[in-house]
Amino acid sequence: MKYKFLILPAVLALPLLAAPVKKHRPVLEVNFAEKVPFSTDFSSSVWKKTPAYPFMKAVSDLSDFHALPLEGGQIRLLYDKNFLYLAAELEDSEVTTTGTKNQSAFFALGDVVEVFLKPENHNFYWEIYGTPNNLQTCYFFPSRGSLGLPSGFAAQGVEVKVVSSVNGSFNNSFDRDKGWKTLIKIPLASLRKNNLKFVPGEKWTIFVARYNYSRYLPACELSGVPQKFGDFHVLSDYARLVIK
Repeated sequence: MKYKFLILPAVLALPLLAAPVKKHRPVLEVNFAEKVPFSTDFSSSVWKKTPAYPFMKAVSDLSDFHALPLEGGQIRLLYDKNFLYLAAELEDSEVTTTGTKNQSAFFALGDVVEVFLKPENHNFYWEIYGTPNNLQTCYFFPSRGSLGLPSGFAAQGVEVKVVSSVNGSFNNSFDRDKGWKTLIKIPLASLRKNNLKFVPGEKWTIFVARYNYSRYLPACELSGVPQKFGDFHVLSDYARLVIK
């Protein structure tokens, strides 16, 4: 704990305890639904009643705070008794990826949505990807302290499902697209590690990231929900996930 010192006229230094700083976590809600269609048609009533959260520009300097990305998007969250669902709707002038098989590092291969899920009171967490061409990756890290070890990137046997649709062409840089949508379906059985539960009252955190590659952008654009500074693996920046 740091101390501050007050210099008095009598040249006496008194240690004053600095008040601890409490970090405020943003809050995202995930609602329960009896049945969620495995489709990128998000016009059904089950999705319309669900809160939408916008992607915010990844922070690299002070001007980025509260800024929207050049190409925006939003996410919604639902769960049923067996799965957690993340729906993303994304503006995108060039929908592209060179990824061709599951369990790849898609952030280095093209457009991708990434979901980070962590139980608040444990060190371990998941990193799950969905791509415009229906591919998925699931990484599991025992802690940030073990991040980078080969075991974290190994296939986990988690049956994540992804369905996506493109408004425009795909992997064609000679036209201009409008965007893409994706639905990532995550089995709750995989999240119940070490007797965890995914029910109201349980403490989970979440961060959703996006890599957007396009020849119409000045650089690959990074954005996230909630807005985040720097490293996507700074776990204390994740939002609190309120299970309704």
